[in-house]
Amino acid sequence: TIVGDLTVEGNTQIGDALSDTLTIFPATTTFQREINHTIQVGASTSANTAGANLTIQAAAGIGTGTGGNLELTGGAAGAGVNVNGGTLTLNSGAGTGTGTSTINLGSANVTALNIGTAAVASTIIIGNETGATSVEIDSGTGALSIGNAIAKTVTIGNITGATAVNVNT
Repeated sequence: TIVGDLTVEGNTQIGDALSDTLTIFPATTTFQREINHTIQVGASTSANTAGANLTIQAAAGIGTGTGGNLELTGGAAGAGVNVNGGTLTLNSGAGTGTGTSTINLGSANVTALNIGTAAVASTIIIGNETGATSVEIDSGTGALSIGNAIAKTVTIGNITGATAVNVNT
């Protein structure tokens, strides 16, 4: 048991078994400022072994209590004029050869995905203009609505070349 502050320098290992648990009691864990930090699971050193998962999970609710939220927030901008806030980037691991990577959002339970719903002007970009990128929007048995709240212009196609628009009944 350590009472008071603990300062450790250099590489530090806590625990010595795969089943060890580290519990941290402060409500906030703060890293040293002005240098980048990474939390990662060490790479596998055995041949043909998949990398281990890293799970970040908020607390479960009890009884009728709601489960805890998981919030990832980029850093706020400084006080200067027209300064950008930090970016939140989600990347899946790089595949090799013809391998692919997947990012799943809302793939379990009933989920509402809100993108760009703050009361500010946003540009939402899906996909890119290189290669054979495709975008598929499905709604199951529910409605698929585009631009149904206020009057606006909806543009389908482009102005620089031939575009096919197929409308099936």
